[in-house]
Amino acid sequence: MDKTSFTQEPWEASERGDYSDFDAKSRVIMADDMRIAVVHHSGDDESEGNSNLIAGAPELYRSLQELLDDINDIVRESEGVAGFHLNGDVEPWEGYSSLSGSIHRAQTALKGARGEANA
Repeated sequence: MDKTSFTQEPWEASERGDYSDFDAKSRVIMADDMRIAVVHHSGDDESEGNSNLIAGAPELYRSLQELLDDINDIVRESEGVAGFHLNGDVEPWEGYSSLSGSIHRAQTALKGARGEANA
């Protein structure tokens, strides 16, 4: 996460009503005793999920960046996937358009999280 400017993990979601300056329906996302976000809860699963997603954002960012780094290392160090074809030919990485698309979307998401232009 060397290119980020957000508060590092862990982020934690408080229990509803833990902070007296908010109504008893809100969950506060905290990191190092600093408020990151406040999520108002309407009592449904979606509100709970929003709190958990926000609290997990730094770990998701770090994990996705590590995964992309590993994938890029594999692609750089190999010509493709051996054994993909029954005849033993190597399938070059360019043949995996869905993988290329997924990598591009992940890179775009990380750029957006860093606030980079044209994310």
